[in-house]
Amino acid sequence: MRPINRSVWPIAEAVMLCAAATQAIAQPSFTPLGDLPGGSVHSEAWGVSADGSTVVGASIVSGTVLFGGTYAAFVWTAETGMMDIYNLGGIGTVCRAYAVNADGSVAVGMANYGVLSPTQTVAFIWSEIGVVEIGDLPGGPSGSAAAAARAVSADGMVLGGIGESDSGTEAFRYTTVDGSFLGLGDLAGGVFSSSGFGVSADGSTIVGSSASADGVQAFRWTANEGIMGIGFLPTPPGIEPFSEAYAADADGSVIVGLSRSLASSNSGWEAFRWTQDGSMEGLGDLPGGAVLSAAYAVTPDGASVVGSAGTQGMCTPFGCLTAPRAFIWDAANGLRDLNVVLTDLGVSLAGWTLTEARGISADGRVIVGTARNAAGNVEAWRAELDAPPVPGDMDGDGDVDLTDHAALVACLAGPSGGLPGGCADADLDGDVDVDLADAAIFQGLFTGS
Repeated sequence: MRPINRSVWPIAEAVMLCAAATQAIAQPSFTPLGDLPGGSVHSEAWGVSADGSTVVGASIVSGTVLFGGTYAAFVWTAETGMMDIYNLGGIGTVCRAYAVNADGSVAVGMANYGVLSPTQTVAFIWSEIGVVEIGDLPGGPSGSAAAAARAVSADGMVLGGIGESDSGTEAFRYTTVDGSFLGLGDLAGGVFSSSGFGVSADGSTIVGSSASADGVQAFRWTANEGIMGIGFLPTPPGIEPFSEAYAADADGSVIVGLSRSLASSNSGWEAFRWTQDGSMEGLGDLPGGAVLSAAYAVTPDGASVVGSAGTQGMCTPFGCLTAPRAFIWDAANGLRDLNVVLTDLGVSLAGWTLTEARGISADGRVIVGTARNAAGNVEAWRAELDAPPVPGDMDGDGDVDLTDHAALVACLAGPSGGLPGGCADADLDGDVDVDLADAAIFQGLFTGS
């Protein structure tokens, strides 16, 4: 490690001559994503890129949810808005984009041809060259494709999903390098059946659910270990266990999903977080209603989880319903209603009710999902939580100003600079010292250039 440079006062003094400028602070926000033209108002967000820039999902483009709805897969960015990326056009055909890679350049999903010929459901990949249908696992008793790509690695090169082989419904891993499908098998016991729902960011791990001797069970697959059940939350005597895994962290060491539990009994399920030591932790549920929580996504570090939970809904003389609510979970705060979290941050939801959260960015700041909008329609949304750190903001007040300049000068003179956290925030180029290069970077931040 190089020592902090203490002999660069002239450049610091030059920086001080620059006019002060305040850097804009990103605020917590809530953004309705709208709907594609045609048909009833209905859109669903299924995933978000790791950088938070790109949302994918599906929207109705003709018909309605109940009568002949035609769904198109979409990609949304702040610059483009919602774009139709795949639409088969026939009545009742369904295209959905389920997941997107780290920088938003690759999206994956499924295309169901409905009654169109050939009657089939195929997995697809979207990129800058357009959509490529990749088909299904070889074989299959139905004689036609029956596949969906449900997840994609950070680099866009590994897909996970559900297909049909000669054995039946089977989870798959697909690699774009050689364009090959690999069936992942299933757990021992029961009728052959497995489904892949998630892929770790590094592409090493596929997660999902499979029939087993103990009931439908969440699984974890790697090339070295094959398919392995990760168990269930404890259940009361006489209740058949059930669990599914939906997402994994960067390397597959943390997995999230849902499981029947002591709290849910047979009436629902509870969100879980599994770690590589083999422990499965129930994440709880919101107050009221049946226990009905499910974890759908997790940050690459495994620290933050999002999904849908249940709370008390409309009550009638025959009992009360359970209403879904989007949630966020972390170890420090537990499971929280995202509607409440955003409102507490000063964000107006304007009559919206967030019912589920399906994706979260790598830094945990951007969350996407589906809601009931103010008009009562189902609509996709994107929310931003706390503002990210502002480069050059050494005193942590959210902007770059003369106080930060003074801190930089102090750090140029000595290793601590009088800052509580030392001079790490003054090392703007990340080379483990504070020198002329950092002063030059600070000048640009200071002036807004």
